[in-house]
Parts: sequence; C-alpha cells; structure tokens
Amino acid sequence: FPSHDKAGNLAPRYAAEVSSRVKALQAFHRDIRKLEDFTPKRLQEYMNHVAKRRSAATLSTYAGQLRGLFRLLVETRRLVFNPMEEVRLPAFNQAEHARENVVEPGKVRELLDKCTDPQLKFILLAGFCLGMRRNEITEARWGWFNIPARVCLIPPEARKRGKPACPPLNSEVLEHLNKMRAALPKPPLPTDYIVEPGKVQGANRYRYDFIKPFNAHLKKCGVDCSPHDMRRTFCTLAVRNNATFEQLAAWVGDSVRVLAAHYAHLKTYNPLVENILK
Repeated sequence: FPSHDKAGNLAPRYAAEVSSRVKALQAFHRDIRKLEDFTPKRLQEYMNHVAKRRSAATLSTYAGQLRGLFRLLVETRRLVFNPMEEVRLPAFNQAEHARENVVEPGKVRELLDKCTDPQLKFILLAGFCLGMRRNEITEARWGWFNIPARVCLIPPEARKRGKPACPPLNSEVLEHLNKMRAALPKPPLPTDYIVEPGKVQGANRYRYDFIKPFNAHLKKCGVDCSPHDMRRTFCTLAVRNNATFEQLAAWVGDSVRVLAAHYAHLKTYNPLVENILK
C-alpha cells in the first residue's frame, strides 16, 4: 500500500490493519486468488458472517477498511469498480455510537501533578494537551517537535490515515520536553523515539504498549479513562475554550466532518442562540 497521497489514502500503520482484514476475508473465502475474485456477493457473505459475531460499530469499521482499500485499487486502475459499493450493511449512525467519556480539567490536573515518571507524564501530556492518538504517542520522535515555533508536526506516515497534524505546544509541554531532553544520555542515542527509545516493534500492534503503567496511574488517581479518551478530552476542552472546529481539525489532523461525527458530545450550549430571534 502507498503511504499516503492527495486523497488521504492509507498510512503504513493503517495499511497493516487493512492487510489483516484482507487476510481474514481470504481465510473465509479460501479460493480467492486474485483481485477480481473479490466480488460483491463474496464480500456480502463475509460481512454477513462478521455481523453475527461483531457489534454494529465493529462491522462499520471493517466495511470502511475494505471500502477504502478497494477505492484505492480503483484509483490506481487495478480494479474497474469498487465491489464494496454494492454490499448492504445494517443501518448504523456513527455519531450515536460515539464514546463520550471526557476527563474534567480538575482530574487531568491531578493526573499530571501526581505523575512522577517522566515518560508516563509525556504520554499524558501528549494525549491531554496535544490530542495525539495512542499509536502517535508511541511513535513520537524528538524531530517532530519544533520548540522555537512551539508546534508538533506529526507526519502523515505516523497517523491512522495519510494526513498530517500540527497541535500547538503549551508552556507545560514545552517545559517537560526540555527537562526530558536535558536528562538524555550523551549521543549517540539508541533511537529518536521519545517514549521507551530502546523498544522495537514486536508482535504487538504498538511499538511500545504503555497501557499497564497508564492504567496503574489512573487507578491510583481514581480516574476511569482510556488512551483515546485523552484525545477526546483534548478536543472537548478545546471547543469549550472557544477553539473552532477548523482550528481543531488542523491540530488533530481530522476533517470537520469527522470531528462532528465522532465527537458528538462537542455540541454544547452556546449563548449566541439566545439572540437569534432578537
């Protein structure tokens, strides 16, 4: 798969997920040998099979992965049409199924203040203050952070889809990055990674899985939060503080449409409505 292009096609990490989906499809239809064997009928049979074992949200995700893959194959003229366009799925409203867990500012402050491990604190800052996804945090490199310009430039190849993100760096993030850099051993460094630089990609989905220390710290502070809830919290608090969807889209690398669909809880009361009929 290509890393990305102007249409925002598959980045390498996301391509690995799509590849896994294709392998599952081939395991279901063992006689598939070439692209033309992926007919709408066979895809419909596979999706019906998945629908019996997975939730509507998971089914929608799988269908989206396959639809995107075949669209890319059509664009590169390896297929004449997208067979997923003829596959029918149960009605599913992504916005209605969007998770809405948001950590309130006081609890975020407690999580940060009570964290004594520099790498774990970077993980918390990257999620709560930069809106980075779990994989983006583990892939984060020193070269992404432009300290003079106070911005983090997350390249397309490190993201879920091939589109860059550029969250601004607040003073607390800058201060912590400077402390971590000052504590680095003398060059040559093992890698440019910020979190667990010595870790290499193994069998896990992530280069380094920080979930155990992450969950232990949250439990200690009495907070119920997933790694993606940090990104959700960042988006929510940004909008509460008058960031526009256009600004937020540039910071986290999503479109305004995606933000509206996946972060439905961002639609909060605005006093401007009181003046509409006046």
